[in-house]
Amino acid sequence: MAAMGNTGINTGSTVYEPLLVRLREQIQTGRVGPGEYLGSEYDMVRQTGLSRVSVRRAIGHLVKEGLVERRAGKGLFVRSADRATRTIQIVVPDLTWDRCVKTVRGIKAALNRHGIFCQIHDAHDNLDMDIDMIRRLPERHSDGAIIIGLHERKFTPVLYELHANNYPFVLIDQQLEDLDIPTVLADNYGGGYHVGLELMQRGHFRIGFIGMFRPHTGRARMEGLRDAINDAGFSFDRSLAIDIEGEEDVSDWRKRQYRYTQDLLKRKDRPTAVFIQSDATAMVSYRAIKDLGMKIPDDVAIVGFDDDPASQWLDPPLATVSQQAELIGKTAVDLLRRRLENPEGPAEHKVIETVWVPRESAGKVNL
Repeated sequence: MAAMGNTGINTGSTVYEPLLVRLREQIQTGRVGPGEYLGSEYDMVRQTGLSRVSVRRAIGHLVKEGLVERRAGKGLFVRSADRATRTIQIVVPDLTWDRCVKTVRGIKAALNRHGIFCQIHDAHDNLDMDIDMIRRLPERHSDGAIIIGLHERKFTPVLYELHANNYPFVLIDQQLEDLDIPTVLADNYGGGYHVGLELMQRGHFRIGFIGMFRPHTGRARMEGLRDAINDAGFSFDRSLAIDIEGEEDVSDWRKRQYRYTQDLLKRKDRPTAVFIQSDATAMVSYRAIKDLGMKIPDDVAIVGFDDDPASQWLDPPLATVSQQAELIGKTAVDLLRRRLENPEGPAEHKVIETVWVPRESAGKVNL
């Protein structure tokens, strides 16, 4: 978890920030538990070589966050469990996914501002581990959880089970039609609609889509693209929309993405542009297009979704859509806090606006 670093408060100082980050991580990861002695300001001055003022500022941030308390004549202590505000669990499918990293960064920043402890559970892209983590949340003596969704059939029942146990949680990136729980989603439909507008402005009117239709996220992106084209007075060709999840086993999605990209572009009536559900899958399509001897965007324009940092380093850089993942994380904290304050109140559902990220791969039609 060291890679997450300080995602709480921006101190504006490089002098005492390392001390602030180190102490915060020791507390939040449980290496120093509630009620334990951290030392005195004098000890920290001597150990770090910082001035007394710098140490005091670092400790001041931790006190404001509710992580540390000063005890007169005794020194600095981690806030005792009976004084701590709350503890929140965060369940993440895989922290190697940039979207998850950004979302957790936003969650932690919001929790730090409110002095709330958090524990992060990374399932390492293991569905069974993710399900087990969620099932055991009520045993962890925490106040609630924020769960980043997985669009898998086996994933949904454990959410119903958690809800039936009256355990408060907020679900990110997934909405269950018949379960009224707080959710935060990117505006997938709006993002797809905007992609359609941007591509048509560049002269593309025959536009394909490659993605997974069963998850709400992928289907909404395709529907946004479809409606943008139809609303502009053109006809969306449904045969150009390819579902790569056509079979039960999706473990070989990269092979499917590669094959379906080439199949789409070998058609005599091939599209001039293709909107691909995510940046990760778009990277596979780049290889498929190159192996066909075609060039992006000269032969076909490509647009992704997610604004993965790697997308700007592709050749050419990938036009994409940002989900504003950090804002999604911060919004999830707001929803959970309100849920904890009013457990019987209606579940809130928030949709976060997406942002178009223009890059060379969107291209223009060569007339």
